[in-house]
Amino acid sequence: MNPMPEREYRELRQTSNWSMREKNDRNQGDFGLDSFRRFDWDPWRGELVFSIEGVPKVLARIQVAGTQSKKGGVWRWAWANRGLFEPIRRSALRVRDFGEQHGLLPLIQAKWAATEADAWQMTAITDRLIEGKGTFKCPGPDAATFMVFTEIRAVSDRRRIFGTRTCSHVLEEGRPILLVSKEPDGEVLAVCGGEDDAPATARDLPMDRLLALEPGLESLADLPDGWAALRESPDQDWLRSKAD
Repeated sequence: MNPMPEREYRELRQTSNWSMREKNDRNQGDFGLDSFRRFDWDPWRGELVFSIEGVPKVLARIQVAGTQSKKGGVWRWAWANRGLFEPIRRSALRVRDFGEQHGLLPLIQAKWAATEADAWQMTAITDRLIEGKGTFKCPGPDAATFMVFTEIRAVSDRRRIFGTRTCSHVLEEGRPILLVSKEPDGEVLAVCGGEDDAPATARDLPMDRLLALEPGLESLADLPDGWAALRESPDQDWLRSKAD
C-alpha cells in the first residue's frame, strides 16, 4: 500500500469534478442529451440509448460506477453489486483496486451513507481513472444508477431499443439456444441454430424474458457488435468469432 495524503486526494476529487463537468458540457453541446424525453439502458448490452419516438439517436457504451438508494441515501459501489452483470462493473473494480493501493476508504467501502454530491464525486473519480467520456445519472424506482460513458456517438440503428429475436423452436419446442449473434445494427439473435431456422420461425422477445429463459446468456454480455457465439450443447462453452 502507498497511502495517498489527504491533500493529494482532495486534488484528485477537484480535478475529477472539473474534468467530468467539461466532458458533460461537451456531450450536451454535441448531442443535446437534455433534450431527449426518453432514454433506455440495457445492462446486458452495456448501452444507454437516447431516442425520439422509438428511433435511436445517440448511443453511449456505459460502465456503472454505483447506485444511490432513495431511502437512506446509501452509495453502493458497482463492484459490490452482484445484481449487475460483470462486464459493466469492471471499471468500478479498477477504482476499488486504486483505493486499496492508496488507502482511500471511500473507494474500498462497499456501501456508505452518501449525499447526491458524494455519488457524483465517486462517479467523477471513476470517470477520471478509466479515462471515460462523461457521466450520466439514470433514475430508478428505488435507486439512481450513476454511469460513466466509455463511448458516445450518434446512431440511427432502429433495432437498438432493446428487443431480441429468438426462434419458435426455442419458445414452443424447448430447444436450447446454441447460437447468439449481435448484429452491427444492434439486433440480438438467440436461436437454436438448427437447419430448420428460417425467417418464418423468428419471434420477437424482450431481453429480460430471454435472460430468464436462458440465464447462461449472461456470460455473453460483453459480446461486441458484429460477433457471434456458438456452442454444440448447453453444457459446452461458447466459442466466439467475428461474423463474416
